[in-house]
Amino acid sequence: MKRSGIIVAVEPYLLRKGLVSILNRIPGVTVVREFESLSPLEKFIHTRNRDLLILSQGLFEEAMTSLFREGDLHERCILLSTGTTE
Repeated sequence: MKRSGIIVAVEPYLLRKGLVSILNRIPGVTVVREFESLSPLEKFIHTRNRDLLILSQGLFEEAMTSLFREGDLHERCILLSTGTTE
């Protein structure tokens, strides 16, 4: 069985660690790396081709101008939002 790799980029420490803990309990899923800011993520993401990326809303807004300019990263991204939309 192929394991799905997930990169977690969430600023708040407890939220990030809780999410990583939950994801690592899912069979076939492994958290490849976790980040709390955009700068190290930008350097790392270009070496990983097929991983799924979970981004917090704050990092997503920052990443719009840098990470999503090219490639299919936007198709492999999940936005973690803690607010409501109206």
